[in-house]
Amino acid sequence: MWTPAGLIIRVVLDTLKEGSPLRDKRVRQAINYGVDKEAIIKHVLEGYGKPMGSPLYPATFGYDPSVKPYPYDPEKAKALLKEAGYRNGITLTFNSPSGRYAKDKEFAEAIADQLSKVGINIKLNVHEWGSYMKMVYSTEGAGDMWTWGWGGTSDADSALYPLLYCGVPLSKYCNKELDNYLDQARSTLDQKKRERIYHQALKLIHDDGAYLFLHQGADVYGVSNRVENWTPNLDELFTLSLHDASVKD
Repeated sequence: MWTPAGLIIRVVLDTLKEGSPLRDKRVRQAINYGVDKEAIIKHVLEGYGKPMGSPLYPATFGYDPSVKPYPYDPEKAKALLKEAGYRNGITLTFNSPSGRYAKDKEFAEAIADQLSKVGINIKLNVHEWGSYMKMVYSTEGAGDMWTWGWGGTSDADSALYPLLYCGVPLSKYCNKELDNYLDQARSTLDQKKRERIYHQALKLIHDDGAYLFLHQGADVYGVSNRVENWTPNLDELFTLSLHDASVKD
């Protein structure tokens, strides 16, 4: 059996480098329209995964089901690049780990291939996880684009603030309007108000193409037909999910 995991896989886009095409929202949107997430899940991930349009999975407080994944639309991607002034295409560096996330190298290769068809030439580099981590946490970061997973988040703040707030170590994105939303959500105890604020934040993140949104990961389990009353946890804490489980004689 498999179940959606508490892990969101995305590709970080470095929007902070002076002169980078990624500073233009239309280029970031083109990247999102130019990647066929459904095909990657079906053919690379063997069906294990769920396409995403935001950094939150459904069990996270603040999740908004109305924020949908970008559809695959290569013609729109090409048009957006031309509108941004890149009629002859662009070239970007894309770094990926190998063996950290399910089929990470393989889906990075698929992304590079798909983007090449809309005028975005990708220089893909694949790394062992230890050296990859050093690169991601370095001052320079990991090139124009890099794969990054984030999970275990029960509240939107723990998924948004560390990765998208201006100036925090892992953020390669800065939008003062988003910062204002996140600050407001941190300063109120009214949960309904917080939820509305996060919904506004997620729409902004989506529409601005803050990431290349990819997929919610999957956990795959082998379960004996003798096991009853067992449901896996999103947080992957296996032992805690056994509380109500039993085994048939």
